[in-house]
Amino acid sequence: GDEPVKGQLTTKQFEKWESDYGQKQAEALGIGLGVFFLGWILVTCVSLVISSGSASSFGSKLWALMGWHGVDDLRNKANNIVRDVSKDGVWKPYTLKMEFQALYRHDCFCITFGFLIKYFSYGLLLVVTCMNIKSDIQKEYGDYPQDMLILGQLVFVFMVVLVLMVAIFPRIMYDPFKHSGKKSAMGRLTWMLTPKTL
Repeated sequence: GDEPVKGQLTTKQFEKWESDYGQKQAEALGIGLGVFFLGWILVTCVSLVISSGSASSFGSKLWALMGWHGVDDLRNKANNIVRDVSKDGVWKPYTLKMEFQALYRHDCFCITFGFLIKYFSYGLLLVVTCMNIKSDIQKEYGDYPQDMLILGQLVFVFMVVLVLMVAIFPRIMYDPFKHSGKKSAMGRLTWMLTPKTL
């Protein structure tokens, strides 16, 4: 029962390592899912309370905040490109006939496309990221010394900072010359770095 496994670990050592690894992965999965769902629900509730605009009902506000509008525009264009409009007609989203066609046709995007792009993929990536971060914290990647890992860690931190900046200041993604209405460079910069109100 204690024969070496691949010349490095005995069977008992390997089983213990496998058990510990599974436990750590389960913990990381729980943390990732918890952050995703709790953060999602909390931010959604706060956004619904402070939001203002043309949407008045709860459903229209919820869709305006959480819907996948840009992805739906892409789906609408893509589904109409592949269709023979003279034969099948123009594809229109959220109609029973058209959505059923998109569901069984291999060249069309179905109604779940927006949810998968906007929510499912991000949730999955968050879980994977949490698993990797926890693993890297507990054990340095490839047993390399810290001075050789610092560059990769700095790149990761820089990426997180950029994502947070866009989340807090979404006007960074706009064209300030077109949308800000400011004539001076400082005015445009101040406009870009002002959190956009809902």
